[in-house]
Amino acid sequence: YQGPIYRGLSFASKRKIKKLLKNRKNVWKEDGITSFSRNKSVAEELARKDKWGLVLSCDNNKSAIPFWNISAFS
Repeated sequence: YQGPIYRGLSFASKRKIKKLLKNRKNVWKEDGITSFSRNKSVAEELARKDKWGLVLSCDNNKSAIPFWNISAFS
């Protein structure tokens, strides 16, 4: 898949989200395999699970493998 993708993250406190963003220095790197969505509203829904949410977007995605058939959120 090539095109924009989105990742929704949720946090229980403002302190936790600030700590995460402070340590990233304008670069986001995941430590392992992670899930993004082609649908921004799906990411927004996941970001609303807790009190504080964040939606990451990647407008220039160059490669991704769809796995909707094995995802809990198809």
